[in-house]
Amino acid sequence: MRIAFAHQPTSAVDEDGGAVRVISAVGTAQAELAPTPERFLRMDGFTVWVDVTGCSQDLDALRAEAWFAPRAFARGDHDGFTALIDATEAGRGIALGHLADGTLAARVDQILHAAPWRLQPEKWNHLHVHLSSHALVLGLGPETASVNVLRREPMRIPDGVTVGRTKSQKDAFAIGLLAGVTLTLSDGGPWAASPIGLDDTNIVHGLPVDTTPPRRRYQDDPHRPLAHLSAPQGWMNEPHAAWQHQGLHHIFYQHNAGGPYWDHISWGHAISADLVHWTDQPIAVHPGSAELAADGIWSGSSVAGDNGEHLLFVTAGALERKPDQAIAIARPSGDRWDVDPAPVIEMPADLDGVPLIPGQFRDPFVWREAGVWFALIGAGLEGLGGTALLYRSKDGTRWEPLGSLLVGDKHAYPATGVMWELPVLLPVGVAADGRQRHALFIAPWWKGPNPHHLQHVWHWIGIWDAVSARFVPDHIEPREFDGGGHLTGPSGTVLEDGRAILWTITQDKRSGEEQVATGWAHNAGIPLELGLSAAGTLEVRPVAELAGLRDERVHHSQGVLRGRHLDIELVIQGDFEIDVFAHADGLECTTLGVDAERAWVDRSCASLAGEYCEPVRAIPHHRSIQPTRARLVLDGSMIELWVDDTVMITSRSYSRPDSDHVRLRLPAGTHAVTFNAFRIHPAYRT
Repeated sequence: MRIAFAHQPTSAVDEDGGAVRVISAVGTAQAELAPTPERFLRMDGFTVWVDVTGCSQDLDALRAEAWFAPRAFARGDHDGFTALIDATEAGRGIALGHLADGTLAARVDQILHAAPWRLQPEKWNHLHVHLSSHALVLGLGPETASVNVLRREPMRIPDGVTVGRTKSQKDAFAIGLLAGVTLTLSDGGPWAASPIGLDDTNIVHGLPVDTTPPRRRYQDDPHRPLAHLSAPQGWMNEPHAAWQHQGLHHIFYQHNAGGPYWDHISWGHAISADLVHWTDQPIAVHPGSAELAADGIWSGSSVAGDNGEHLLFVTAGALERKPDQAIAIARPSGDRWDVDPAPVIEMPADLDGVPLIPGQFRDPFVWREAGVWFALIGAGLEGLGGTALLYRSKDGTRWEPLGSLLVGDKHAYPATGVMWELPVLLPVGVAADGRQRHALFIAPWWKGPNPHHLQHVWHWIGIWDAVSARFVPDHIEPREFDGGGHLTGPSGTVLEDGRAILWTITQDKRSGEEQVATGWAHNAGIPLELGLSAAGTLEVRPVAELAGLRDERVHHSQGVLRGRHLDIELVIQGDFEIDVFAHADGLECTTLGVDAERAWVDRSCASLAGEYCEPVRAIPHHRSIQPTRARLVLDGSMIELWVDDTVMITSRSYSRPDSDHVRLRLPAGTHAVTFNAFRIHPAYRT
């Protein structure tokens, strides 16, 4: 078996005459990629693999090779193993691949053998194995290691061989680029320098290669946003750890590169010069980069070390540890970061005698102020509610616990959760009393189903004093940040120009089946600029750079225009309603409205699919000025409305592709001072 993917990435040839079938279990909303000159197969981690038949033979000695450039490493099977070549059947045979941390490995007759090296992400790796009657020799590039293996009979190769997926674990797929594989009788000769059937100097062990999946795969999906920060494929959750350095904005996000579902989470990474146009980067932090983080790298933050080093404070997840979450530092290593072997902060058992909810200790928000390091960590107190635990340090490595910054009340405010995720503390402005105010943001969490799950971000405005390390809120009651029921996952930073920026995730709230069928899950919201109103309440608006996504102006006729990717400015003398993602037949429509008391969204007819409809949601809006000023962004399925810089609504619409009508409706006696609409272009080059 000698498989090459020359010139046609969706087909393959076995030079030894086997029947080869490239399988791409692509959902209807994903586009099959057109043939390109690429000499490799893109393994997306959840839909693509290769079946080869006609391979059956008995070999006294065999050799197997694979040329693979990993983007990420899958969790694998019960041993953490993912096969690139799987020639096993009924517990017999051989498979070559890697472990969940990238370690080279082979399985021979159900026994797993690991080498002392790891595959390098974003580089070509030449994996090879030689099996004889007395030894197994594993190799990675020029390195080899021998293991004694006593065999008294030839190795049986089954008729069917699978490439890029483990036979016994149907969701253990390879993730990256595969340039060729071989499984042949060993002749004792040297290993090939490049894939069989290819003479390509670009596919050489150790040579860097860009493994970023092409975004054009989703170009025909009417619901996938184009103008928002998103993962190139698979699962995305909250963006975090924003960092501005040398004219570039870095943002990281929770990511499963191997599928549109939560599993084996890494840190995705993107950069931008203007907060709205983004370029994908290699995955920043991989699970398994330390035993402390064997099962996931969960949310955290960016901080500059004393020497300017870009440090990442991460939540390290290892399910076999108790507790299974700890706070660790990841340090830069080329274009990625490696997690330190030991944590800097571990979960305490209790706080002043009140037990913490077991296993819920994560999302460090770390900043430096007046020569002191501070950290907030999300947790929950049994019987009370969520809390943000506060820590202080002189050097970023030895941390002093200071108790709770604030404790929630799950009885008085049940929608604030039993535990708080993603606590964020940001300066928002100077109040009428002349004192600086900060805003504390949290995302509520519950164990198990809850009617408030993934619907809220709460905030308190108050006075933060770094000397006493105390936060005194101006109000007891939590305040809703967004009224649409889709925005969650707050994270923040202060830019070099002094703006406080909040990042969020917009839950798509589709079924797991639909996420798998379409190949993606969730995307970020537009980054938000925060401020403080004269009344002491929070101000929120999209960053000014959003205007950089505008293309041509779209003219309306009697308040009606068409488009699924629009940036709309409204100045209305009075109340208004606006229909978006509406169909000409009147069967689909999402309506937003603003009056003197509230802003609201009505999704009761948003889609012909009833699961994507819901009744009116509203957020208080106390109009104190005339006229009303609003900004509305539509992007595929995304709906974001900001009103008078004081309230916002984030929502979704899963309407038909031609449900693209926008209609402004005004009550009698009201008129539009401004109704400007612009098409917006993609945030990424495709």
